[in-house]
Amino acid sequence: MFLKKFFGALLVLTLLVLPQKVSAVDRIDSSFDFRNLRAVIILDMNVDSRFNIGGTSGLNSLQNLLDKNSRRLGCTVYTQQQALQLLGVSGLDYVQGRRYIMENAYQIADAWIDAEITSWETQSYVEAERTVWESRNRDEIYGYNQNLQKDEQRQVPVTYPPQRVDVSTIQVTFEVYDARRNMKVFEREDALTRKNFQVHLNLFDEMSDSFFAEVAGLIH
Repeated sequence: MFLKKFFGALLVLTLLVLPQKVSAVDRIDSSFDFRNLRAVIILDMNVDSRFNIGGTSGLNSLQNLLDKNSRRLGCTVYTQQQALQLLGVSGLDYVQGRRYIMENAYQIADAWIDAEITSWETQSYVEAERTVWESRNRDEIYGYNQNLQKDEQRQVPVTYPPQRVDVSTIQVTFEVYDARRNMKVFEREDALTRKNFQVHLNLFDEMSDSFFAEVAGLIH
């Protein structure tokens, strides 16, 4: 009776936290002509301190991926530091620098882009016992026998016991602002979940690459 209740609870847990992929949601200002974008500023990333991204090293890795994938835009792209230098400004901290760019980006660029992490989680669930049909060579099934063809395959049932599965989830909001009007003209809310432990950087790389590819399609 105890085992039945135990495995029943595991099944419920599996159903509750089974990983899912959430499709990206885009909101675009149809009145804005992206074909006029010639120069864009990528702001330093905004990451809430409650997310365990790996400290300064993790933040730098995220920023490097964002800057790398921004090359997809096919126009002039400035980092926040490069933009501040062009504007002749120095000595600003992270928050001040972001605010200054938001208010003065129009002097050197047509738009600025921001990316904000809204979720960064690692969860675990128990995958229930399962039986699947797989291809096996005959000698794997019956043992080595010179009378059997080694390359002859058959479908056999293979049972896998319950196992713990780690799941990484990340959600990001990407925003494009018209520098002249300081108005949002594009927003993407994206989320990805993958079976593995701490693969958030890989997920962010995939998501930011997809985002910049979408914006590049609007520019060209």
